[in-house]
Amino acid sequence: MTIVNKAQSAMLAGLLLCGNAAAVSAACIQADAKGTWQAYSTNSEGARIFCRLSVNAVGAIANSTCTATNGQSAPFSNARITLFSGASCTFRGSFRIGTEVNTVRHSTMTRDKNVIEGVGTYSGGSFSFSMIKL
Repeated sequence: MTIVNKAQSAMLAGLLLCGNAAAVSAACIQADAKGTWQAYSTNSEGARIFCRLSVNAVGAIANSTCTATNGQSAPFSNARITLFSGASCTFRGSFRIGTEVNTVRHSTMTRDKNVIEGVGTYSGGSFSFSMIKL
């Protein structure tokens, strides 16, 4: 490798590292949650569900239907996700599945804005979830 190639390689590596560092440190805003998401959740009773969710720019989530791994489905409604801390990309929220009110106590969005993972509670226990932006 010539000196020019070494210098170019070093410069490229530096640009890539700086570019990634900037993306990784980007704060979140409420509108980052906007989009279509595939959500997966498991509750403390062992039930697993999946839902396709549509979130608008202010955090309202359109009514939808969730399906359990046993094939049963339930309405997903009255849902909202709200930015709690932009610096740490944390969100809180609430929703209903059937008649059960669920509260998202803590969730974190990845810095690339494509995944949200978190935990919450409902009257019968707790749940964890992952959401992947489609």
